[in-house]
Amino acid sequence: MSERKISETLLDFAQPLLECVPENLPSQRLEEYLRLPITIWNAVIADQLGTLPGAVAQARARVASVSNPLQMAVFDSMVERKRTRFGSDHRLIGRHWVRVDADGTIHVRAEAHLPRSRAT
Repeated sequence: MSERKISETLLDFAQPLLECVPENLPSQRLEEYLRLPITIWNAVIADQLGTLPGAVAQARARVASVSNPLQMAVFDSMVERKRTRFGSDHRLIGRHWVRVDADGTIHVRAEAHLPRSRAT
């Protein structure tokens, strides 16, 4: 398990997506942007550990129903990013909170949970 806070890992994982976020975005909207990487993160873990087989395909289908082809390419690249760069981190991401300072600094707090199959 990683010694790093899950919030730091989440920001690192989501960095390619966050680079596209408009400046001065309110905290609430930034929380919405983080839902996609959190969904992908958790789905990849559920698939890898077999706790929810097909989780990535299910998440992809949900996202595809409301997204365009470019967004789907982002989805697919984020799945690959999780598998290759963060594959050994099996912590699930629970609730999260975002605060953006006046200078644009992003602060994220997130709950980390071990999957049931690994916690027993």
